[in-house]
Amino acid sequence: MTELLEGKCACMEEFAASAIPTVLLLWRGRTDDAAVAHGSHLDVVHQSILLYLLRTLDGMCGSDVKCVEQTESALKLRLLLWISFKALYLEPPGGGHEFPGEWRSEVLRDSKAAERILASDIFLGNGGAVHCQKVEVLSWLVVEVLLQYRCYWEHVDMWGSVEGCRTHPFILWAVGNLSEVGTEGAHPWALSCVQQRAVEMIVLLGADAVLLERNRELFTDAYLRTLVAAGREIFTPELFGGLTSSIRDGLIRGDRLYHDDLCVLLETLRRHVSVDTDEGRVRDLRTVIDVLLNTACPFSCEKEIMRGVEAVCAWFELLGLQEDYRHVLTEGAIDGEVLRSGLSLHEVQQMGIRNEMDAASLLRVLAARPNHRVMPGDSRM
Repeated sequence: MTELLEGKCACMEEFAASAIPTVLLLWRGRTDDAAVAHGSHLDVVHQSILLYLLRTLDGMCGSDVKCVEQTESALKLRLLLWISFKALYLEPPGGGHEFPGEWRSEVLRDSKAAERILASDIFLGNGGAVHCQKVEVLSWLVVEVLLQYRCYWEHVDMWGSVEGCRTHPFILWAVGNLSEVGTEGAHPWALSCVQQRAVEMIVLLGADAVLLERNRELFTDAYLRTLVAAGREIFTPELFGGLTSSIRDGLIRGDRLYHDDLCVLLETLRRHVSVDTDEGRVRDLRTVIDVLLNTACPFSCEKEIMRGVEAVCAWFELLGLQEDYRHVLTEGAIDGEVLRSGLSLHEVQQMGIRNEMDAASLLRVLAARPNHRVMPGDSRM
């Protein structure tokens, strides 16, 4: 059995090592004049190649997580493919033509599939700690790839010149934290809390900052997973303040998150309420939770899975109401459009939400707005 696993890992390592130069070659090719001239047609070809590489990698891995954990090149390849899919989804085609909606949906789905595996493999295992091997991979991504191939991101114009790259606050912060890892005598899992958080955020937050500077409405998937899912403890005032501000400002929206991530975030916020008993902070935090839940109903980033009555049922489960109203919503076909139609307290109770406290809580959340600011994706923007 051990020999089979070793052979499987060796094959995957060989495939991934040979595929990495191919991905980087595609990155370089997309900046050529010929590539720009062919516009979206070439991007479709690129996406097909990237998709083939990703599915081949997944096929070689199968359900054997240990194999993935032992192959550095496989991790590098998956990171590159994830970033490539995100760039394809966000970047307008060179010819100025819009991509077909089905094509964009497929690219986004592939990106999210790769992101889920990365989050689970790098950030969610071993109690949030990150092995030194993975630290080295993340460092390689920033220093050897994102910096060296910065022309690939020049449409974002975030890093500017070479000198600007080396002094960008994100790069200085990330590389500075990474350089502290691996000191003599340190156990490979014994990273400090700050180091863990730096490693957790470096790819998903850093790469998103590069890709999404001009697309802030899509910023939250990676940001939340790194800030919350891996660390789970956000009692540091600076981190907690940044998180709640992002929710109030509309950078973090419930309809931009995976349902599981939304549950993790809500649980983290509620845990903070039980620790910090300051009346003002507790009141502010409950307002933030209301805003988050408000934007989570009834829309979802994964509309094929979560929509209509099903979305509202899942949303109700997060509210912490005193009674279970799933049967009320299902039998009455009460969807998000109904809930957003300006109902009174009496009308909500007539729908089947008999408990007055539950009905009042529901109306309060539905009426919540993030300081009346324009939300990302709003038609007024």
